[in-house]
Amino acid sequence: MTLLPPELLRLIMEYLTSNRRALYALTLASKALGSEATRLLYSSMTASDGKLHVRFLSTIHRFPAELAPLVRVYHLPTRHSNTGGQKDIWNLILTCLPLMVNLKELAFHKIIGSPSKIFPPLGDGFQAPFQLDKFSWNESNRSSNETYEAQALSFLETQPELTQLHWTSHRNLILTLPVNVCSKLKRLEGSTNAIRAIIPSRSITELHWLNSGYFYRAQDEVLTLNGLRALRAISIRSYTHLRLMSASLGINSLHPLSNVEAVELCIVYGTDCSHTDLPEKLSSFPQLKKLVITTPNGGARYRDKYDPTSQISQLFAQLSHLKSVDFLLYPGPVYRRWVDGVYFQIPCQ
Repeated sequence: MTLLPPELLRLIMEYLTSNRRALYALTLASKALGSEATRLLYSSMTASDGKLHVRFLSTIHRFPAELAPLVRVYHLPTRHSNTGGQKDIWNLILTCLPLMVNLKELAFHKIIGSPSKIFPPLGDGFQAPFQLDKFSWNESNRSSNETYEAQALSFLETQPELTQLHWTSHRNLILTLPVNVCSKLKRLEGSTNAIRAIIPSRSITELHWLNSGYFYRAQDEVLTLNGLRALRAISIRSYTHLRLMSASLGINSLHPLSNVEAVELCIVYGTDCSHTDLPEKLSSFPQLKKLVITTPNGGARYRDKYDPTSQISQLFAQLSHLKSVDFLLYPGPVYRRWVDGVYFQIPCQ
């Protein structure tokens, strides 16, 4: 196998990405196989278990020049049991992060323990050791220290190349983000406060609008923001959300979402399943070309079967630009596709 062209060898090895045991075994094989296996083992760490992170980071700390540049994706752990204490794991994180000079995606899903700092020190005027493409911040704990979120905002100021941002928080600190920060953002996944902070001064083309109780009080304000006409794709978390949005858009003379070409809609609640009128509600998107309908993965909250087939022909008849409709149903999963009104039966892998 080592005589294969490097491009073909890399393609074959990609199939083993999820089998870390096999990859570890291959690191002891030939030089070519070992090199590819090592690259895959250290390209990404997204596990929630802090014990796995300690092993991962400890090895990087021992071989920084060889391993740290391989890391492209790093999601911080959400559990730190059996890690020697939260102080030890944070020391490793803060030591190793600056070594990951090729890091492109960084995610904070939960702050474990109570560290004083969650980012490596970056003095004024110093360039960050890496430039991310995507950053994720999730802060759902209302009792957590707001200084962590303030540190995350300061970190964003060091990332001028960022194009994707996921930001969820019950606080409004993100509204203090300077308008010239992250000017290259194109994709935003966030709650209402993040949308209010980011959309007006940046050319966001893709928006994943996360539901929150605040949404129902603030949607009218959001739909008057400058910058919405740059959107080409939007993801909506429920039919109820779409229904409320459609009502607001119907009386909004600015037509802020008139340029949207792709909509992803999640059908969540029992009422969503039995009372949907997709042609009427989606008429708020006159340039719609692609519609993706999903249901929650796992089906824990999904009580009724949902089948949009009866509305498909009306959708294509009413929306003149519509080219495709994709439907993914859980549990199952069942995948269906219509192109130009014609049904294509595609087996779901």
